[in-house]
Amino acid sequence: MPPKTKTSRTLLAGAVLFLLATCLSAALRLSASVYQPQAPAYRWEGPPDAPVVIAEFSDFQCGGCRAAAEPLNQLKTLFSGKLRLVFKHSPWDFHQNARAAAVAAECAGRAGKFWAYHDALFAHQQDWGAMEKPEKLFAAYAKEAGIDEASFTACLRGPDAAAQVDKDMQEAKQRWVRATPTFFINGRRFVGIRQLRSSGFNFIERTLKK
Repeated sequence: MPPKTKTSRTLLAGAVLFLLATCLSAALRLSASVYQPQAPAYRWEGPPDAPVVIAEFSDFQCGGCRAAAEPLNQLKTLFSGKLRLVFKHSPWDFHQNARAAAVAAECAGRAGKFWAYHDALFAHQQDWGAMEKPEKLFAAYAKEAGIDEASFTACLRGPDAAAQVDKDMQEAKQRWVRATPTFFINGRRFVGIRQLRSSGFNFIERTLKK
C-alpha cells in the first residue's frame, strides 16, 4: 500500500533516490579499470608478472623523494620476486633544476643506465640542486655511469626525452598528484614515506595473502 501522507511519500522518494545513488556509485567503482602505469622499460624494476606494482611519482630535487629510496629498497628485498616498481617523473616548478634532472635521467635511461643515474642524482642532490647551470654535473654523472658523452648531450638538447617527462607530468596532474613522493600500489594511492611504511606495507601484505 502506498504512503497516504505527503510527508511519507517525500521520505520514501528520498530513500529510493539515495538507494539508487548508492548502487550507481558502487557499480562505477566496480567497473572502473585499475590504474595501469605506463613507462619505458628502462624505468621498471622487478618481474613483469609480479602481483604487486608500485608506481612512484617522484621529483629528483625533493628531499622526501631521496629519503624514499631506503624504504623502497627494503620493500624490494622483503617482497623479492613479488613486487615491481616503476618510476614516474613529477618535477615541481618551484624546484629550479628538477625538470632538467628528470630529462637527464631519461637520457641516461635511453643509454641503459636509468637506475644508476637515478641513484647518482639523489646521492648528489645538494650539489646540483642549487646550481644555476647544473648541466656540467649532469654530464659528469653520465660519464661516471659509462654513458657516451656525445649521445647524452645530443639527447639533452633533443625534444624526445623532454617530451617523455612532460607526458609523466601531465599524467601526475590527471591523477591529482599533489605531493611527492606519491605511490600507487596496485592502483591505490599512498602519499609520502610514512604512508608507504605503514598502510602501504599492510596493503601489500594483504594483497599477497589473497
